[in-house]
Amino acid sequence: MSKLIFLIAILLGYTIMGITKSLTGKSLINRKPGHSLKLTSDLSKVEIFSRLYKLCLSTKYTVEFVEINRGLIILSEETTLFHNGFFYPIYIIEKENSIEVEVYIKHKWIFPGLLIRRYHRQIFYLITLSLQSI
Repeated sequence: MSKLIFLIAILLGYTIMGITKSLTGKSLINRKPGHSLKLTSDLSKVEIFSRLYKLCLSTKYTVEFVEINRGLIILSEETTLFHNGFFYPIYIIEKENSIEVEVYIKHKWIFPGLLIRRYHRQIFYLITLSLQSI
């Protein structure tokens, strides 16, 4: 009986993993998730997109969706059995004298997990460093 419960738990875990891996960030195109972290930059919109793309090439993040005209790029990280995985919608908003970058986070699993704020701050700091003028 305990082997059957164990096998059902594994099957359920793989099913959830399969569903989670099939999710894309496109579900976040028309809505912003709750909390955001914001920074301002004096770089151009195109330069910001370029640096965010380069950030993804050198780290664990993947570009899910890009629409420069809307000022939206959605990054993600892989979901594993031990890590929820998150989507990171990033909005680039042109202001009068600068550009505001809003970084959001959305979990891929049903439950957000305890470390969602830590991962949100982590990518925010990486983005802040990559957008600093050289």
